[in-house]
Amino acid sequence: MSDRQILYKKSLIKHLYFSKELSCADLSVLTEKSLPHTSKALYELVENGKVVESGYATSTGGRRPQIYSLKPDIMHIISVAMDQFVTRMGIPDMHNQFVGEQQQIALDLSATPDALQELGKHRWILSADRVSKKTALPVSVLVCRVS
Repeated sequence: MSDRQILYKKSLIKHLYFSKELSCADLSVLTEKSLPHTSKALYELVENGKVVESGYATSTGGRRPQIYSLKPDIMHIISVAMDQFVTRMGIPDMHNQFVGEQQQIALDLSATPDALQELGKHRWILSADRVSKKTALPVSVLVCRVS
């Protein structure tokens, strides 16, 4: 597979992530590629298990288009949110549903000049029961060190 094909498939995944569900025609318009080219790449993503057919769109007439979405467990994101007094961390899937409990620590950024170094000393233990075996994350418990 060429680098251009890989980049195009990544572009399709990006559009599906931010839009949640799209038809092949919508993806073709968003990526400015032909419908046959988009259809072929989308079919390969479905065959690889990264994209799923999620039903049909509503239509005012004619044939209803097939809608596609990302499979939730193809990858996960480590999400860290820091505000002035509290830092939270969690792991959402591709549908932005957290796969375990979110962790939270009190960390006063205004009173702690070395807040990032302090954060790096904490060990985050996140239960990730719904994480798939296909991902690089362990199924039972995920231990992350933020540095």
